[in-house]
Amino acid sequence: IATNMAGRGTDIVLGEGVPDLGGLYIIGTERHESRRIDNQLRGRAGRQGDPGETRFFLSFEDDLMRVFGGERMRGLMGHLGLDEDTPIESRMVSRQIEGAQSRVEGFNFDNRRYVVEFDDVVNRQREIIYAERDRILEGIDTRTNLSEWLAEVVHELVDLYCHGRHKAEWELEALWERLRYIFPFPPAEEVELEQLGSTPEEVADTLTQEAERLYTEREEQYTLEVVRQVEVQLMLGLIDERWADYLTTLEHLKDDIR
Repeated sequence: IATNMAGRGTDIVLGEGVPDLGGLYIIGTERHESRRIDNQLRGRAGRQGDPGETRFFLSFEDDLMRVFGGERMRGLMGHLGLDEDTPIESRMVSRQIEGAQSRVEGFNFDNRRYVVEFDDVVNRQREIIYAERDRILEGIDTRTNLSEWLAEVVHELVDLYCHGRHKAEWELEALWERLRYIFPFPPAEEVELEQLGSTPEEVADTLTQEAERLYTEREEQYTLEVVRQVEVQLMLGLIDERWADYLTTLEHLKDDIR
């Protein structure tokens, strides 16, 4: 009695007199999802010209049969008037099992192919992320990148709070308060919010310019060297945090695919 480990790369040496009795007799207690594993088990018998035989036993309650065709075969038994203790040995049953194995193998092959393609995409994304991190560590265009980020955040928030054709529908005060979590803007009561612009594009441009002005003041206040160091730490922290969250999400997605 052995596990599947004995079905791969193992030669079972026949004892004296065993070949005369028919050789090694392999008894399989189930059929596996992969025909390859079944064939490996069968291959233990009849090695290098030795005699041998294999026979597999299975039940309609086995996982493979239960998922693929077990109920249909059970119905056929009932139609023929066979009770559950009657053994069935039929080429039709064998074909049914082989068909089920073939479908499972195709399903598993597609899953592996999707995972490989999935990993290829992630690897390309990883190269892009790491290249960007290297640029940040080398201090290349950190100010330009941060300006682009600031503008992107402003435009996203303007789209969120200034939707609709009519200015009366806009939530300018809520937009301003949201931006104050990011930029050192003064309280809303100290600002003429209605003067920000007559279109969402004008509002976004005005807010972006104001954010840039305040940022320039901080550069003058704390020196460019200190601000550049802060930029590097901030940008690396954000990239690493978002990348880690992204990879976690991808792992969950990959598990669902499997």
